[in-house]
Order: sequence, then structure tokens, then C-alpha cells
Amino acid sequence: MRILGSRVATPFGEIDLVALDGETLVCIEVKSGRTRIPLDEFGNQTSPKARASWRPGHRFRLEDYGRVQRASHWLARRFGQGGEPRPARVDLCELLIEGPPPSTLGLSYHPDLKDPLPSPRHH
Repeated sequence: MRILGSRVATPFGEIDLVALDGETLVCIEVKSGRTRIPLDEFGNQTSPKARASWRPGHRFRLEDYGRVQRASHWLARRFGQGGEPRPARVDLCELLIEGPPPSTLGLSYHPDLKDPLPSPRHH
């Protein structure tokens, strides 16, 4: 994957990162936030409690997804070849920050997101 730009302005709003993955244009929404749940070495939340907890990607709501999806289609037409739009997709990247400084950082990447992340379950 090759990053083409950050904070890219479109008629539908700003896109955090725009990249090419092969021939596919990728619009990446980046969300960050602190968590009290321990992260494993790859930055994934591991426990059932973690899966039921809030995470930064939950701020990427249905209306945000629709906006980024519309922007991805607009950019795919703009950067198409031979009058044809490029294939396009929406990805979500979560930066998870564990504990007070010095913090442990984790990355959770959701390629080809079709819907926002499901809301956490409250027990």
C-alpha cells in the first residue's frame, strides 16, 4: 500500500489518509483513543471484556462511513484511468493508547469496512 496523501479535502469532507493498494484507491479513517484494557504485542484487544468495551473506532458512525464512502467514489472517478473510476474501498485504522505516559501503542486495522464497528455490549 502506498500513501498518496493525508488530510485530503473532498466535496464530502476531509479524508484522513488516501492510499493505493494495487489499483484500488483506499480512503482510510483514523481514530485514536486511550484504553484501560491491556493490549497484546500486536495492539489487538484480547479479552472478552475488551471486545465489549468502547474503542476509538466506535466514533466512526454510520453517517461518517457514508461520507467517506461518497468521498472514495468521488476520488476513484477523479483518479480513474481511461474515463473509468478506480476500484475503491474504505478502511478504518484505530490507534489504541494504553495507560499513562510512557504509553503502549497498539494498532488495529480494519480493511474494506462495509459497516461501522458494532457498538460495545454493556453488561
